Amino acid sequence: MILIVNIMKALLFLQTLIYNCNLIISRLLLKFKSTNLKTSENNNNEILYLTYNKKKFVFPKRNQSKYNLQSFDDLRNTLAVVLNKKTPSNFIDIGAYIGIYTFIVNEIYKDLEKRINLYSFEPTKYAFELLNKNKVDDNKHALFNHGIFNENKIAYISAPSVYYSNSLKQHLKKNSKSMKSLNEKGGIDSEKIQLMKIDEILEKQVIEDSYVKIDVEGSEVEILKYLDKKNLYPQIISAELNNHYLYKRNLTIEKIFNKEIQKIYSFYIVVNENDKKKFLKKISLFELQKIIMLGNKNNFIKKYIFPKVFAIDIYLIRE
Repeated sequence: MILIVNIMKALLFLQTLIYNCNLIISRLLLKFKSTNLKTSENNNNEILYLTYNKKKFVFPKRNQSKYNLQSFDDLRNTLAVVLNKKTPSNFIDIGAYIGIYTFIVNEIYKDLEKRINLYSFEPTKYAFELLNKNKVDDNKHALFNHGIFNENKIAYISAPSVYYSNSLKQHLKKNSKSMKSLNEKGGIDSEKIQLMKIDEILEKQVIEDSYVKIDVEGSEVEILKYLDKKNLYPQIISAELNNHYLYKRNLTIEKIFNKEIQKIYSFYIVVNENDKKKFLKKISLFELQKIIMLGNKNNFIKKYIFPKVFAIDIYLIRE
């Protein structure tokens, strides 16, 4: 098993080099072709809304394909499966964007006839304005117009100028405001934001009796490591792991989740096999590393030599 793990690490390191070489070539070709990826602000600010369970939810017109009744039902089914394991008293949304997670979590808790306190952190001005429109309830939903990080500081975030994926490049032209990252240098639509430590805002008992969702376009690792450093272990943590950022920083799963975290949490992914109901599948870090490296493709050589952007939601649950 140790030999297999070492081989996997070597393969991942080589794939990281391949990915970054492809990325550099893509950037050079982009400059050579003089392709302009800057987004226009002409009519992209139009706001639409949908009604879900008799409640109104607003969203940008450019995200119309993402926000529909089916996507709300899908997210609700996913979160219901996770919250069936534990139902903490608080939900902390780090990287809230316009607030779909707090909206859905609140609906789930209403069905459970249990109160939930909601905390949303969104640093960008545009998204925060819409988040405020989607606020669930003044008495139980607190909004913060800053980000969470491992230190207090003023920073700049921007959307990446190049993904090694044509589909994401096209998506980026329309939706750069929802793809901004702290870890992108030379990106587009740069914005100045405030970052703060979570334990200077929320009390330890609130954090530990929480489901903490982290989706911050590449800065998940810093937040996870900070929580561990401060011995802050929520009941549930979900984080999006995106190989674009892992490859750029040469991060393995073991570098993200140390032995202490592995002792405290079990790791899960949500799956929906053969059109059956969604369920939680327990997963080892080795399996998780394999998924991130190869995605769901069967063609090993093609996937390995031409790694594409792949993201997966991982759920850490205290047993």
